[in-house]
Amino acid sequence: MTITKVGVSYGDAVLTIKLPSLSFTNKFYVGTYSVENDAAKIDIDAMSIENADLSLVDVTLSDYSDYFTTTLTDNKLTLTSSKPLTSEITDKNENLPITLTATRKSDNSVLATTSLVINLPSSTSDSKKPEFTKFTFNGTYTVTDNAATVALDSDIIILKKSGITVTSVYIEDATYSGNFELESKEENTYTIKVNSFLSDNTLKTETSLVFTLIAVSSDGVSGYASLVITLPKIAKEQSVKFKDILYTSEYKNGELKLNIDLETDSSDSDIQYLSSPMV
Repeated sequence: MTITKVGVSYGDAVLTIKLPSLSFTNKFYVGTYSVENDAAKIDIDAMSIENADLSLVDVTLSDYSDYFTTTLTDNKLTLTSSKPLTSEITDKNENLPITLTATRKSDNSVLATTSLVINLPSSTSDSKKPEFTKFTFNGTYTVTDNAATVALDSDIIILKKSGITVTSVYIEDATYSGNFELESKEENTYTIKVNSFLSDNTLKTETSLVFTLIAVSSDGVSGYASLVITLPKIAKEQSVKFKDILYTSEYKNGELKLNIDLETDSSDSDIQYLSSPMV
């Protein structure tokens, strides 16, 4: 921004717009669900959101919102059970993959996402079901030289158990079934194969994806684990734009008046205007 009088430059100033950078402290969280005396509870590590104005932000669950409630207090996110899960849910699943989404109340714009895996008590005897070596496997999605890959922290391995023959292992997810599949590396050991790129919209709105891994025995008994794939950070499109690249104002009688027009999809309360001092 340049201040002039009759074509003579008196000084320069820079106008900077600082947008809030809200984010979850972790890329994913893992919790444990249990029921005692007909009361359901969840044990989970502390969850929090950085740079959040609680009066402007909502946090929602992608699934099971009838059973779990989120509460934001002093940037701490608390997840509680509002009622016990049905037997249909607990008998069918050993974990629940959920996406937490922070949105701006004024326009429901997505500000940040994270993944949550809630482990459920097993309804099947451990001796009868296939068992993964870990409850949760972690991977990182990258795109280089026009090829997409998922690098796992460790291979996905199913324990060898006497009397159990694993007939199929797969990722249960309808939304991204065309993007990822398990690829056998050796007996009972798997990696992730990327069949197609994730969409630009997914990369812009999600920070991680969470899936359920299912191993099925020849007796039809299933074992479960979770897979969390961390996505690269993609710069979002600029949400605030100046209509012009240069603004000129006159300094008279100790006052500077300047009108600047912005093209923005952000609320005025979400924008800070900063200028450098004039010399």
